[in-house]
Amino acid sequence: MVVLSLPVSGQFKQTYRNLTNELSKQNTSGVPKTIRDNVILTLGNMLEQAEFFSELFDKARTVLHRLQCIERYVREIKTETKNLSIKL
Repeated sequence: MVVLSLPVSGQFKQTYRNLTNELSKQNTSGVPKTIRDNVILTLGNMLEQAEFFSELFDKARTVLHRLQCIERYVREIKTETKNLSIKL
């Protein structure tokens, strides 16, 4: 099983900052301002979600590694138990 990690790179964060800065510089009012503010909010939510999933993938990777180690130990114990029972 392959676990993909999607780290939130510095480039992604910098792109986010650039986008929000460019949008914030626009002098708008009324409906365009509301749309601009919603886009900035949505971009912020996307960054938060990306960071959350990045941490989640890292945790899943360590849990998967632990489970694989446990499975390997169980297989080794089964093999040794089978070998002992054959010798007896």
